[in-house]
Amino acid sequence: GASASAVPVLGVAVRWRGSWDLGRHGKGLVVDRLALLRALGFAGVNAKLATQDVVISRDPGVYSVASQWLVHHQSVDVDTMTRIFGHTRGLQGQSVGIGIRPEPDHVYFQGSHGLPAVLAVAGTVFGPRIMYGANAVLGGFALLAVYGFGRILIGRWPAFAAAVLVGATLPQLAFSRDTYTEPICQLLLFGGLSLLMLAKRGRWSLWFLGGLVIAGSCVTRIDSFLVLPPVIATGAMF
Repeated sequence: GASASAVPVLGVAVRWRGSWDLGRHGKGLVVDRLALLRALGFAGVNAKLATQDVVISRDPGVYSVASQWLVHHQSVDVDTMTRIFGHTRGLQGQSVGIGIRPEPDHVYFQGSHGLPAVLAVAGTVFGPRIMYGANAVLGGFALLAVYGFGRILIGRWPAFAAAVLVGATLPQLAFSRDTYTEPICQLLLFGGLSLLMLAKRGRWSLWFLGGLVIAGSCVTRIDSFLVLPPVIATGAMF
């Protein structure tokens, strides 16, 4: 999906950012390294404490099961007759995590599928144990994105303090230890906003890249569309 492609695009953008004139010499580079270590430490600790949900009521279980399903299948469509209930026909069910398709004996995983697609890549390459901890890694990079955005607006030390504070909050910890969509959405939103802020400084090619990254957040959470109107309005002003 678009979010799966936006994550490496954001990584390339971060790498390119090293050549941008943001005053990264001397003591400032120390703060950047501290922010990176903080993000890696957050990812490592919380990956070890990751939860493995196998019961679907809604999120986060639906994302865990959908991720594992996508490791072995190419679609979120589930043939209930052959895959779940054997050969008993006519069984149907619907919940806040599972929806009924028009085809008989077929259901699908509800919700946006950006996060399951990204986690399925980790599960395919490294196995289910790593897959369930991958969201903690996304949470760590989300803190780095918060730092990067704050660094542009208010400077390194205040941005570092903000990232540390955010990383100590219960929502950040809980959502990163389970398969919630908030961390990846946070990563893409703050990363995209950072690119747009830099585009305002004359890097016009970054308007497209920033828009691509923010658009990736829209396939991770449907409420990300609420961010687009003010982003477009702000962009129109510049």
